[in-house]
Amino acid sequence: MRILLTESSPGSAVTLREVLGAHGCDVVTCTDDRDGPCRAIGSGQACPLDVPTDLALVARRPDETDTLFEMGAVCAERHRVPVAHIDPTVGRWTVADIVAEGAGGLDRAEAACAAVVRAALSSAMPGDAVTVEAHRTADGWQIQVGASDASSSSRGTVANRASSAVRAHDPFAKVIDVAIVRIDA
Repeated sequence: MRILLTESSPGSAVTLREVLGAHGCDVVTCTDDRDGPCRAIGSGQACPLDVPTDLALVARRPDETDTLFEMGAVCAERHRVPVAHIDPTVGRWTVADIVAEGAGGLDRAEAACAAVVRAALSSAMPGDAVTVEAHRTADGWQIQVGASDASSSSRGTVANRASSAVRAHDPFAKVIDVAIVRIDA
């Protein structure tokens, strides 16, 4: 599992990083060598989100406010990477707990994408029963559209509208796979 780790202040998530690394997670950060919030801007290095990332983890105590060092979480949300928050001082978390937090973020991201596609198709297919399922993949999205009118003449239009809606929602997706199935209304 590839995790983008951000922290409210430099060094506050060292132990968390070690635990995740010991459990086989590929842990990356956004900060540059001078603890700037973005290594891509500050030093010209590649953005860690250029590689498919499973989860962005914000390490911050509950009594702390957002800081610029957590900017990677904002970028992760723009890339539709699930974001979870964890208190780095608790020390009782497990990798399974962290993955469960990330799953909640993934559910929200997939629901938001499905809603965007559903809205785009409702205007194109008035009166047609439409269902949409969205699943985030390592490099994009798999969309399944169920339509009561899934004739071959309408499939191209539906696929194009669904793909366009996903592209507008997530401009960073490398792959958008749309499947159309017939459903009983």
